This record gives sequence, structure tokens and C-alpha cells, in this order.
Amino acid sequence: RDIEPLLLAERDGVLKADFKDVAFPLGAIAQRPYTGGDVHPSTAWHAQFEDVNNDCLPDLFIAKGNVSDMLDFAMKDPDNLLLGGPDGKFTEVGDKAGVASMETGRGAGLPGLAGRGGSSMLARGGAGRYGPASRSQSGRSVVTTNKMARQIVTACANISQRRRMIPWNTSTMKTIATRELAAWLDDTLQAARFKDYCPNGLQVEGREQIGSIIAGVTASEALLRTAIERRADAVLVHHGWFWKNEDPRVRGPRRTRLALALAHELNLLAYHLPLDAHPQLGNNAQLARILGLTPETSADGLPRTCGPDDLIWLGAAPGLATLGELAERVAQRLNRAPLTVGDPAKPIRRVAWCTGAAQGFLDAAIDAGADAYITGEASEPTVHLARETDTGFICAGHHATERYGVQALGAAIAEHFGIQVEFVDIDNPV
Repeated sequence: RDIEPLLLAERDGVLKADFKDVAFPLGAIAQRPYTGGDVHPSTAWHAQFEDVNNDCLPDLFIAKGNVSDMLDFAMKDPDNLLLGGPDGKFTEVGDKAGVASMETGRGAGLPGLAGRGGSSMLARGGAGRYGPASRSQSGRSVVTTNKMARQIVTACANISQRRRMIPWNTSTMKTIATRELAAWLDDTLQAARFKDYCPNGLQVEGREQIGSIIAGVTASEALLRTAIERRADAVLVHHGWFWKNEDPRVRGPRRTRLALALAHELNLLAYHLPLDAHPQLGNNAQLARILGLTPETSADGLPRTCGPDDLIWLGAAPGLATLGELAERVAQRLNRAPLTVGDPAKPIRRVAWCTGAAQGFLDAAIDAGADAYITGEASEPTVHLARETDTGFICAGHHATERYGVQALGAAIAEHFGIQVEFVDIDNPV
């Protein structure tokens, strides 16, 4: 197969092996759930190659599952079954084969349980309970047992060697024209209606076609180098380049970043305020989901907002009665201790939030009747204003509060266009 997994290079007169990462071009990936709606990264435990449909080509089964309630990772994380094609590329058919279980799995095996020449699948993992035995469209049945409270066993037996699980052509990887993707993003996020601190949309033009994207919070050098290493065609971020009031000269870190993007023909797509504000994919919407906040809605069903550009969301924190409980929830869900101003015993009824550096919006949240306000950064005057108005203030981190919008946007791109999108978290303590 012409996939060049192993290259031989001559160094000092000696042939030595160099390896090349071809997982993304070949579709041999399981970095994010392919069904179920969860946009967080996957947690994979066991992978095994085997010919499961008797076409003399290797297929790949991957057992997955979040076993420790790691909130930055997918809680609904189905097992993968990737069928290998004659061109060396793989296609996900786990849902069609009936093995897209949302239960937690840590180990797996593909023994010949059926005894008819085909492979069977055995997955063993953590808590959960499967439904009754069922037959999938592929001709496989799923038989499960649950003998212990913390262990499950699943056996998928081959019912018919004649059935195939590749109902579509896998000979080519999907791509989308750069201009078409940028236009779709501009329209989806309504970028034109915002007066922003930077240009939104396609900031740096690279390749004309995009088949794989690396997404992240900020277009840092580290994220660019990751995209280059993984042979991505584009980088999608919340924090891009060319900010107002910045020194416009191209030197130092700015020169390095721009040179990397241009040399490797990387497209840079960036959306700032439009990604904060989107009612489903935006940072505020996604932070509410992560923290378990319930947004108030207006008569048209849209979230109730206030403040500049209607960027502040208003709502409640069901099950949480005090500022201290809300701060504890923030620490648990975002994996970092927030800066909290106010009496931990203060009753909380109405909560306001705006991700990122929105500490300057505290007065608007107070005017809207918020008992507590969550944002990403704090300034010295913020503390005094919160104390003097008896408003709970939670500074949860700029990066920490804005990790989730770009993940949701990336998942929407992958679903709509069928191209590869991977989120890479370059951690930032601020």
C-alpha cells in the first residue's frame, strides 16, 4: 500500500528508519466520539487489529470510556470499529455494527468465539449495564452479561460471513474548499454583526483545500507546531492575530508564528466575540453546559443576555445554594481553583457569566440583578466593586473558561463537512 509508513533515509552513509505519522490521512483515529453528541476528547484504552469482516484486510477495534469522571474528556465515548479498505484507509462503522456502546470499557479482545471463521469482539470494563442482545445491520449480534456491579462483558458474534459493513466508498478522504469553510463559519457565527478587537474569519490564507484541522484556544507557536507535526491544513482558534493597539511590526514571536503558517501553507481561522456569543456553540453556552448552569431564556427561546454586545448570560445554578458551593463546582469542573470574592455562605439565586477577560462587565451583571458573576480574569477595581455591592465574584481563568466553544465549533465542522478536527489544549494558567 502506498502509505509510506516507513521511510529509509541515509545518514552518515547508513540507512536508518524514519517513521511518519499517517493516522489522520488514513482515518485510523478515535480522538473524539463519532456519535452521541459529546464534543470532548476521547479516552481510549485498548486497540487491536483483526480482520472482522473476512476481506483479508486489517480492521481496528478500540475500547474506550471515561473511568474517572475526567470532565475535560468525553463522558459518552463509544467504542470504535474501523474497517480497513484496499487503499489502506479506515472507515468508522461502530454504530452500524452495533458496537457503539456508551458504557465504559478498558480492555478488549477479538477471539474466534463464533467458530465460523470470522472474528468476534470481547470488551470488558467499568460500571454500566447493556441492554438485551440485539442484531445490527451488519449481521452481528451483541450478547452481554453483567455479573459484577463494576464489571461488564460484551461479546459480539459474527452471524454472517457474507455480510459486509462498508456500505460506502472509502477511497478518498473528504476535503472542503478553504473559502467555502470560511464562508460557512462567518455565516454560522454571524461574524459581520460584531465590532471586535481583531479581524474574524480567515486571518491567514494557506492551502486551497482543507481535510484536517487542529483547533485550540490561542494561535500560539506551540499550537502551530502541533498542526505542522500532524500535517493539518488549518488551525481554528478563538484567539487569533492582528489585535487592535498591538505593535504591527512583524518581528520576534510574531515573525516566528507568521513564518511557520506561511511556510507550511496553514490556514488560520479565528473567531473572537462571535464565538463567545453563539447561543449553542459559543463559549458562554458551553461554559453553562460544563458548570451545570441553566440559562434564562426570552420569549423567542434565545438566552437572556445583558451588557456590551449582549455578551453576559443570565441564569441559575440548580442544586447550588451558596457562593461557596458555586465556587467549588467551578473548581471541580474546570480543574483549577478559582479566585472567589465574597462570603462563601452568600445565597445564590441569579448567576451571570461571561468567559475570558470580562471583569469590566461586572457592573452590568450587578445592574441585571446577579447574585454572583463568573468570568475569566480579575482586575484590582473588580474586588472593590464586588465587595461594595455584595456581589459574589468568581475569576475562573481566561483560558479555562474558553476551552469549550472552539471544541463545539470543531465538532460542528466535522459533522457538517465530514473532515477531521482535533482539539489540542495548550494549557495556560491565566
